[in-house]
Amino acid sequence: MNFLKRKWFIVAGLVLIVVLGGYFLFSGKDKSAFQTVTVVRGDVSEEVSVTGQVEPIKSVDLAFEQSGRIAGVYAEVGDKVYAGEALVTLDKSALAAQLAKAEADLATQEADLNKDNVDLANYYGVIPNLLNDAYAKADDATRKQLDGLFNNDESRNPTLTFVVADIAVDNDVRGLRLNATGILNQWAGELKGISGVSVPADLRVELDKAEGYLLTIRSLLSRSMDAVVGAASGGSLSSSTADAYKANINTARTNVNAALSDLTAQSQSIAAQEATIASVRAGVKSYEASIDNIKAQMAKMTIHSPINGVVTVENAKVGEIAAANTAMVSVISGSKFEVEANVAEADIAKVKVGDSAQITLDAYGNDVIFDAAVSSIDPGETMIEGVATYRTKFQFVKSDDRVKSGMTANIDIFTNKKENVLVIPQRAVTTKNGIRSVTVDLGKGFSEERQIEIGLRGADGSVEVLGGLQEGDKVIVNNS
Repeated sequence: MNFLKRKWFIVAGLVLIVVLGGYFLFSGKDKSAFQTVTVVRGDVSEEVSVTGQVEPIKSVDLAFEQSGRIAGVYAEVGDKVYAGEALVTLDKSALAAQLAKAEADLATQEADLNKDNVDLANYYGVIPNLLNDAYAKADDATRKQLDGLFNNDESRNPTLTFVVADIAVDNDVRGLRLNATGILNQWAGELKGISGVSVPADLRVELDKAEGYLLTIRSLLSRSMDAVVGAASGGSLSSSTADAYKANINTARTNVNAALSDLTAQSQSIAAQEATIASVRAGVKSYEASIDNIKAQMAKMTIHSPINGVVTVENAKVGEIAAANTAMVSVISGSKFEVEANVAEADIAKVKVGDSAQITLDAYGNDVIFDAAVSSIDPGETMIEGVATYRTKFQFVKSDDRVKSGMTANIDIFTNKKENVLVIPQRAVTTKNGIRSVTVDLGKGFSEERQIEIGLRGADGSVEVLGGLQEGDKVIVNNS
């Protein structure tokens, strides 16, 4: 017998050790594996990194990517020019008109979005009053209108004041009355924390819970009517008393149904308004994308010198039509060398002539940085081991005697930059079936998965958020 007791204690002890060990292991893991990051505004820089080789310099031939009428020529043969300086520009009046219209449309759409957000806030703002009204009607229905039907109403064993022959009805109505007491007490406590400035997500939760509470009270009223009708037909209730009880129950039903209709209508109004906001927000993003596209087209209508140098050829004349991909201007650098690299097909769409770059040479290590710019991109592909690449040349911004022909160059091209945009870490974003989402920390132990739209991906691991989040939201990041 003692052996069996010892054996039992040993087994119980082992089970306890395993349970406690698992608890501390997993609870510790959860705390360290996740963190929250606040959605903030910042800058996102996109980079493309390639490896190339230093080559002897040749002149840089500059052309437009599209045809158009020349509106301005700002440099002549023999002029000294600097990197970024405008040399020739095409007529941008048509695109300027498109840009003005798109910006006006965007302003209108943003005004609509602001109004819709105010309307949504107003919908949420009346929820506390609706909840308090619904509670008052539920409390009146249960504790006043049904008062005559029950003894020990608020106890754990409420009983009917009359006899009901149907045991199922008797059990149901007594159980529902007991449940109603618990619901009303819980509901009253929850309403103490509700105000007009509560978080919308919390208000939605309370709205949904209130609808559930009212449905329970409505079931109590329905079963109470069954009990009264049964008792009246069985003779345990006089006709006058039964009629009085029925009138009270019908009054309660009317009030509870009205409260339930108000809550349901508010839920539907909020859902419809949120759908409207989502549609308008999509329109805002569409106009923003259109504006960015127009600005990108306009940027391509001006030839800028990618390097410091001297103009050697100037074929542009104001009023003439410039053909696409036909050299208008040639510039020769004061430097003796340039860098040539092959950019993969997957990245070439991001790169354009004039993009700034930073170059390090293996001979001098990563601490010695040379500023450069994209000077030309071959229109045709160069196949390397079966992969399409595009030969791209870079001009050094300044001449430097340390640069030698044949040196291996590591190039970071700064292809795009967005300033003052919503930014989160890329590792906070999950993708499933092509849909990107994040987990938003709602506070008080609550979270929700939210679909988002992303834009530019930064070289530092950040990503631009186009939709689905607001500044100040907190997203959960998995550190594992």
